[in-house]
Amino acid sequence: MTLLIFTGYSGFTNRTHSISRLISKEFQELKISKIVFGKHNFKFLKEQKEVNYEKIVNVEEEQENILKKNKDYSEEEIEKIEKFIGTSLTRLAYSERTFVRHTHDMEYSGKISHRDIINFTCALIENIDQIVKGKKIIFVYTCASIVSEILYFLSIKYQIKFYTLTEVRMITGFFLADNNKEYISEIFDRFDEAKVSNDGLDLYNDYLERIKKSEQNLVHNQHIKRVHSTKRVTAKNIFRFIKNFILDPETHFMSPTRFQRLKFNIMHYIRLYYQNKNSQDFLPKNKYVYYPLATIPEASTLIRGIDFFDELSNVKLISLNIPINYKLVVKLHPNMKGRNTIKFLKDLNKIFNVHVVNYSVLSNEILKNAECVITASGTTGLESLALGKKTVIIGHPSYGYLKSCFKINSFSELGNIMKLKWSNSLIDKQIEEVKIYASQISGNYMIKDKDGVIWNVKPKAFTNQTIDFDLNFYNIFKTKIEKYIL
Repeated sequence: MTLLIFTGYSGFTNRTHSISRLISKEFQELKISKIVFGKHNFKFLKEQKEVNYEKIVNVEEEQENILKKNKDYSEEEIEKIEKFIGTSLTRLAYSERTFVRHTHDMEYSGKISHRDIINFTCALIENIDQIVKGKKIIFVYTCASIVSEILYFLSIKYQIKFYTLTEVRMITGFFLADNNKEYISEIFDRFDEAKVSNDGLDLYNDYLERIKKSEQNLVHNQHIKRVHSTKRVTAKNIFRFIKNFILDPETHFMSPTRFQRLKFNIMHYIRLYYQNKNSQDFLPKNKYVYYPLATIPEASTLIRGIDFFDELSNVKLISLNIPINYKLVVKLHPNMKGRNTIKFLKDLNKIFNVHVVNYSVLSNEILKNAECVITASGTTGLESLALGKKTVIIGHPSYGYLKSCFKINSFSELGNIMKLKWSNSLIDKQIEEVKIYASQISGNYMIKDKDGVIWNVKPKAFTNQTIDFDLNFYNIFKTKIEKYIL
C-alpha cells in the first residue's frame, strides 16, 4: 500500500517528515511518496536519511518542465481532460494565485498568458495523475492550491481516500477532513443526535471570554504581530531585507524579482499612509451590517469562496441589498496592513453607506452592536455565531455547516434575511447549536496543537525532532491508515 503526501509551506515539510518517520516505523510495508512545494523543502527531503521515500516530486520543477515542453493542448484534449478530472478547468486555474493575477495585487517575475494557463493546468493534471495512480491514501497539508485541488478530484475519480488538515478555530487544533470544503465528518455526520457535554460547555464559555478579551485565537494574534513586526523600520529588518536583496534566494521560479520586492516594500509604507487616512477608528451611530475583509490572495476566496472572490464587488453588492438606513461596516484585515491598494480604499469610500474601519479596531467591539455579520471564512463568523448574531456565510468554513447560519448563493438574498426578526428564541437556538459544535470538537478526534506550531511558530515548526503535534497527528492518522491495511 502507498501513501501520497503533499507538503510544503512554512514548517509543514519538517512536520510531515517527522510524521512519516513515525508511520514508517510502525507500518514498515507502507510506501510513502511526496509532492513538495519549495526547492529548499525538496532538497531537505532528498538529503535526509531517516525515511526511504518511494518518490519525491518538486512542484516547481514540474512547472518548469511544463514551460520547457511548450505543448499546446487542442480543444479536444482540453475537453477530454476536463471530463476526466470531473470539474471546471477554469475554476482549477483560479485556485492558483500565480495564474489569476487580477484577483490580487502581487507581482511575479514570470508572465503567464492565457495560453500558458491552459497548458499549465492541463499538463499539471496529466503529471499529477501519473503520480497518483496506485495510491490508497492521499494527505494534503492544506487545500489551498491548484495541486491540492487536482489531488482531491483525482482521489474521487480513483476512489482514493483523501485527507486534509482543517482548522476548527474555536481552539488551537485540527481535524482530518476527507474533502476540500472543510466538512468534518466526526463533527457533522451525526450532529442532530449530539448533545451538549460538560467539556463542550466549558470550551464555549472559555471561547466567549476570549472573544471579550480579543484573545479568541492567540496563534492568529501572534502571527499578525509577527507579520507587522517584519515591516517596522528597524536595523534588524533593514539588514534582513538587504541580505535577501543581495543573495536573492532561489524559491519559486516565478518569485518576484529583487526590484519587484523593493517596489512592494516601498509601496507598503505609502499604502499604509492611505489606509490610515481612508479608514476610521470609530463605529457609526446607525444600525450596521459587518463585513470583515479577507487576506488576499488566500484559499478562503480562491477556493472555498470562489464565487465571491472579488472583495470590492462583494462590498458593492452588500451595500445594494441592505436597508437604506443601515451602514455597512467594512474592516480592513490586519494581514493586509500596507497591502490594500490606494484605488481599492478610495473606491470603498465612494459608496455612500459604507463605513471603513481600520484593522486596529477590535472585532469584538464591532460585533457587539452588529445587526448581521457576513463572512466567507475566518474566525469572525464563528465569533458571530457564538455571540448569537445573525450570521451570513458566503464560503465553506468548517463552522458553515451549522444550520443556524444563513448560507447564500447571491447577495440578493440579503433583503429577506435582514427583514427576519431575530428573536430571543432564534438566538437561543443558535447558541445551543454552537455549544453542541464545541462539544463535538471536544471529542477524541481533534489533533491538538497546544504550542501553535502550525502556520506560525517557525523555530518549533522547523525542528527535525518529533514534537507533540506530530504525535497527536500520528495517533489520529494511524487509525485511518489501519482501515486500509489488509
